[in-house]
Amino acid sequence: MKLALLFIFCFVWYNLSAQSGFGTFIHAAKNDPAVSMFDLQVQYLNNKPYKLAPVQKLELRTESNQLDPSRQEYALRVNPANPWELHQNNRYFKELKSSIELEKGIVLKEVLLERYTLIIELVTYAGLRDLAQRKLELTQTSLSMLEKQQLSGYFDGEDYVELKLEEMDKSVDVDEAAYETENAIRKVISIFPDAASSAQTWNIADVVSIEQIEKLLDSLQTALPEATSLSYYQKKIDLADREYRLEKNNINFGYIQAKYQDFRIEQGRKPWSVGLGVTIPVFNPNKGDMTKRRLESIASEQELKEAKVEMDKDQVRLRAQLRDLIASHQKIEEKIKALNVSSLAKTLNTIQKSNPVAGVRFQGNLIKLQELALKLKQNILITYTEWLASTDALQQVPLTNYLSRNLETLNN
Repeated sequence: MKLALLFIFCFVWYNLSAQSGFGTFIHAAKNDPAVSMFDLQVQYLNNKPYKLAPVQKLELRTESNQLDPSRQEYALRVNPANPWELHQNNRYFKELKSSIELEKGIVLKEVLLERYTLIIELVTYAGLRDLAQRKLELTQTSLSMLEKQQLSGYFDGEDYVELKLEEMDKSVDVDEAAYETENAIRKVISIFPDAASSAQTWNIADVVSIEQIEKLLDSLQTALPEATSLSYYQKKIDLADREYRLEKNNINFGYIQAKYQDFRIEQGRKPWSVGLGVTIPVFNPNKGDMTKRRLESIASEQELKEAKVEMDKDQVRLRAQLRDLIASHQKIEEKIKALNVSSLAKTLNTIQKSNPVAGVRFQGNLIKLQELALKLKQNILITYTEWLASTDALQQVPLTNYLSRNLETLNN
């Protein structure tokens, strides 16, 4: 009983650790340097370093009246900040902060897509490695059976030589598949060193099934989030408009000046006087910069239109491609199932001892079909993640592990 419980515990722990490996690796995308850079920028802007002082300039002035040292004048001039410029400056940086947060989402999507692709690549190579090992073991078993028949009439020297050559070929295939798997693991570890212990256990069996993907296509399509990419382009338009207004109000508001003239005391007059000047914005010196901002706004409007068209096209194309790939995969699976239960399989199983070569070829062809099904699943998973990226569902917070069978939510 204790051994049974220990076995169940180890089995559950193994599956949870593999799933956790996927989730941890995907969740770590939030800490990628390309993503965390935007967090640092937002954190800096949260301290409001952009706030302008209410005084634009403070001048201490002196003037020699008639070049007479005894008639020296002193003045303090204050240039107050333009209140409209202060307002527009604050609005601009608020828009900039929102733009940075949206751009972070786009970069996060690219980082996530790279990690999803690496996971799919790793589990596919691991699956191909296991199938290559099965083919090698099947050939070795048949060779062993033939060697035992060397003194009987069933032994065929040509079949034996052919199987020996096949054994060599399949051994090379196993080495190649093992190398590709190790190379995929190295890629994962280079991005996320903490995956060194878990990446070895990632398996295609732990990945979302084809049936689940087919159901998700319909359920996610009806509950798609607002596209971050489109929001980003709209924010670029708003940002250019804010910058245009900021340039428009970037004008000296005027000045207030207090002057002190010591020699007036001798004349029986007060030495202090106050001057006031107000700028009348008849001519705006920032028209060149304002024109640049307006051009940026026009360009962003066109980018938004193009992004909408491209996003719609990509979603339609990827959904259709995904449907076709799933249909092809189902046909292969049905063919494998039909061959396994066919009368031919039963007949070959009966004559396996007398003619192992026929059984090897049959099982080898079944494994070839399984390899084809695995490669089709790889294409399905890649197209599936690309479709998720095209809908901007991939980077929605909190992140979801769309490769897990239970679509686990990756909380902080």
